[in-house]
Order: sequence, then structure tokens, then C-alpha cells
Amino acid sequence: MEWNWQKDDWPEFTYRKSALADLEARFLHQSGIFLGALKHVSADDKDTLVVDLMSTEALKTSEIEEKSSIAKVCNPPSGATSDSTTGTRKSRRPNNA
Repeated sequence: MEWNWQKDDWPEFTYRKSALADLEARFLHQSGIFLGALKHVSADDKDTLVVDLMSTEALKTSEIEEKSSIAKVCNPPSGATSDSTTGTRKSRRPNNA
């Protein structure tokens, strides 16, 4: 997977608004439903919901980072070498690349 900052046009992006219109409309609709339902939740339940959402987000982020780390080990960047004594990989790319 290529990160946004690795793309040739970073940070200048172009996109077709029409390609996102349906997704944007669905997001806005579902956000309205969520906000309306949230008005009927008690303060204690809101606190519980926030903790659950934060925990779930932390786990998902951890999974993404783990997959990214595994991918880096399995697919090192071109020009990388392996250090057989430590099992680590060293990149010949400059730090600002």
C-alpha cells in the first residue's frame, strides 16, 4: 500500500466530486440518524459508548500498524539490506525520502 505522502502529487490532490457524491450523501444521512439517536441516550451510557468507541479504534489502529510492520519486513523497500545478526533490515534510502 502506498501512503498519501508517497504519491507523486503529494500534497496536491485531484479527485472527481461525482465519484464521492453517493458516499458523502450516505455518510451525512447516517450521521444525522446517529446524532438523533444519541439525544435519547443517558449521560452514563454516552460515557460507556465513548470508552467502547475509543477502545475499538485503538484496536483497529493497532491491527493496521501491525499489518504495516509485517508488510515492511516481508517486502522491504528496494535497496534495503538484511542484517543477519539482528534480523533487522536497513534501508539505503535517505531519511527524508
